Amino acid sequence: MSAAIAILREADTVIKKAFGQELREQGHYLTGGLERSINGEISEVGNVAQLEGTAANYSVFLDAGVTPEKVPFKQGSGAGHSKYIDGLITYFKLRGLSDKEAERAAFATAKVQKNEGMPTKGSYAYSKNNERKLFIERTENKVGTEVNSIVSDGLDEMFDAIFSKQKSETI
Repeated sequence: MSAAIAILREADTVIKKAFGQELREQGHYLTGGLERSINGEISEVGNVAQLEGTAANYSVFLDAGVTPEKVPFKQGSGAGHSKYIDGLITYFKLRGLSDKEAERAAFATAKVQKNEGMPTKGSYAYSKNNERKLFIERTENKVGTEVNSIVSDGLDEMFDAIFSKQKSETI
């Protein structure tokens, strides 16, 4: 393993932990699926090493929110089936509601979301830091300096090692 890969692994560990903490503080934790989906892919081609982050596709909606007109619900549409409603029903079942209670809660939530967008005003009750969006930016603000330091210090060590090796070879 190259020194660059080791540096990026250390940075990835810090970033992933911070994302998990921010998501939990914002109240975005039920099964842990989103937190587990956060992944740093490290690649190295020639002299270039990079860290690329990925997460479950719904993370973008939690991060940016959804305006009311984008909420996929139209009351009384007569649609026989809705993946959106199914997702809300599953969510409420995971929170311990019966099938019937979960269905009622799903439709009630869909109506509120259609009026307010996401996050809803009421969803802030689940937040420990009074935030429900921008977890990516907030995480970057919290650990950006630490990650930059990890990379900078790691590169300094790499350059020092290369310089010392060059110096000893020329003597």
